[in-house]
Amino acid sequence: MREIEINSRKYFIEYGQNALCALEDQMKESIPEIMDSLSKEPEKRLSSFRFTRALFWAGLKSRRRNITLEEAGDILEQSGSEYMNVIKIAIEEISNCMVSIFPASETEEEGAEKEKNVTATSC
Repeated sequence: MREIEINSRKYFIEYGQNALCALEDQMKESIPEIMDSLSKEPEKRLSSFRFTRALFWAGLKSRRRNITLEEAGDILEQSGSEYMNVIKIAIEEISNCMVSIFPASETEEEGAEKEKNVTATSC
């Protein structure tokens, strides 16, 4: 979670499961698809106001469950020259969330050992 200040007001950006689902629903894409397009075509993705507003909106939802897209857009608009910095923070936060959910790939040996331990303890 990151705290940001826009127009002398503090907001919290956080991407939990509900926020990620809200973003997927709004964009009609999965989070891996969204992240992939951000890495392959960042300029194209970030030039979409619908995308940047939805990204920001989803991040605000953890603390403001009933916030609308329009309200998030109004807040984002107040960021003025800091607009892209706010979006950068949102992208960093969603990236951190994805890394914590899907840590770096384990080797086959590590995976087999984990599976063995799970099987042994669940019997």
